[in-house]
Amino acid sequence: MSSFKYSAEHVTAYYSIDAEREWQRLIQNPEQEVKLHVHNHYLYEHLTKGLSVLEVGAGPGRFTQTLHEIGCNILVSDISEIQLDANRQKAKELGFAASISDWQKVDVTDLGQFTDNSFDAVVAYGGPLSYVFDHLDQALSECHRVLKMDGLLIASVMSLWGTLHRYFASFPESDPTPVAANGDLTAETYPGTTHFCHLFRSEELREAMIRNGFDVITLAASNTMSSTHTEILATLRENPEQWQSLIDLEIETSASPGMVETGTHMIVIARKPS
Repeated sequence: MSSFKYSAEHVTAYYSIDAEREWQRLIQNPEQEVKLHVHNHYLYEHLTKGLSVLEVGAGPGRFTQTLHEIGCNILVSDISEIQLDANRQKAKELGFAASISDWQKVDVTDLGQFTDNSFDAVVAYGGPLSYVFDHLDQALSECHRVLKMDGLLIASVMSLWGTLHRYFASFPESDPTPVAANGDLTAETYPGTTHFCHLFRSEELREAMIRNGFDVITLAASNTMSSTHTEILATLRENPEQWQSLIDLEIETSASPGMVETGTHMIVIARKPS
């Protein structure tokens, strides 16, 4: 478990700078688009029309839009009012506001405004669990509490080994050892960064889920081949047939046990047992 202290104020400030940047993030290049497709795959696979969903760390609504397309009843939450305002705006502009019951400012470590057994699913995409550091158990316990029996937690976190592999050359003196020590990306382990987050090992993530009462259904990477062959993605993107073949292959390989830690993020689907 991380030894770094969680700061809700830092996370709020970090995500209150530019909501449009967050909206564009998963479509800014083909590599990010792959991640979007893989994340969406698990929403479509595990959620159905009519389910009540608490979306934590929803940001401006890239996945809120997907939940709308599935037909879920969504309560949108985020720690940043700036992100919530952007979500409201995108929902109005793009027509997914009808699926949203409310927008609320929420810290994933304290879901106290929601009663026990309130939601069929909690979706925490985009890595909100990577920002809580030493409050991970508190956040997972809260997610477990507000879920109905047999409810699902669908989350993504930053992945340690996949991130170090993808961005190896970006580390100071190409030495990721300080970050690899316990997975904490901070000003001490990566001088100059303001993006403080925890990068997970797969067993660490699995154990945290089990420790907080969940049954783990699936662990998957967000991207595998596309995180190491970025130079050919733009070419593949221009050919719809080749692009769809890549997406299908990414979904298959990302779920392979030997590939779970090779992407920049890990996706987990976990159930609250009855």
